[in-house]
Amino acid sequence: MSFNFEGYLSEETKILSKDIYHNNKEYFNLVKDYNELCHRFKFNIEIHDKNAQEVSISGLYILLLNSLASIYELTLRGLTSDAKVVIRSMVEKLIKLKFCSLDYSNAIQYIQQDEIKRLKWMRIIKENKIKGFSEQVTQSISEDDIKIMHDHLKKHKIKALPNLEVLSKEVGLEELYSYVYRLFSEEIHANPRTIEDLFEYNEKNDIRTVKWYPDVKKLLPEIRLILMTSIDIIDKTLNILFDLYNTKDKKDPRTTQYMMLNETLLKLSTTNNLQMK
Repeated sequence: MSFNFEGYLSEETKILSKDIYHNNKEYFNLVKDYNELCHRFKFNIEIHDKNAQEVSISGLYILLLNSLASIYELTLRGLTSDAKVVIRSMVEKLIKLKFCSLDYSNAIQYIQQDEIKRLKWMRIIKENKIKGFSEQVTQSISEDDIKIMHDHLKKHKIKALPNLEVLSKEVGLEELYSYVYRLFSEEIHANPRTIEDLFEYNEKNDIRTVKWYPDVKKLLPEIRLILMTSIDIIDKTLNILFDLYNTKDKKDPRTTQYMMLNETLLKLSTTNNLQMK
């Protein structure tokens, strides 16, 4: 059926995707090339199940690669608003990965956040202010259980991570954080500006009709910005891992390919007047 009746799940989306890819071929190809390099590089990461730093970094790395794939698929279908939401989540993952890479104790603190959240949820369930939990569930948690968990956090000096803005400053990614969060905040909060392009207007700027089908030409700048920003985040991720695993030998095929991809990234950034943060 047509886009009018099935939207982005219709067969017409395939035509839309071909059009979008054709007009942004070099950008989508660069995403795929970076993705391939990243996936090959992951096999060189040693992970020991008792090593908090290796576990946390590898886990966040995989999440970042999954997000990159999501952005590729979303932008290929013209779903730019949703892709921007994923971009913001990528920034958070990158900041936390960088934090974990700087010191082993940071990785421990990152993993311990689960225990802080556990105590928080124990209290929420016990209080049951929203009446969303059954009596059986609320009674399964006692005040003693909450006190034991509280004392555990206090005894081991488990502290919450700073908010993301503060954390970005600590790891040297404040500029990226500010850039992405400011640029893509409209989509996260579904502000009025996000729906402006869903309508057509007359010369008096009155709404004439709803635009069910996206305008590919108008999408081009957004698509390129999203793809380039996602690649920049992955590029920064790779540099963290190269430093962490001492991959600096220019003869290493991983870094040789990386240098070529990075050169293309900078070239496309300059072409589109984008300053990668």
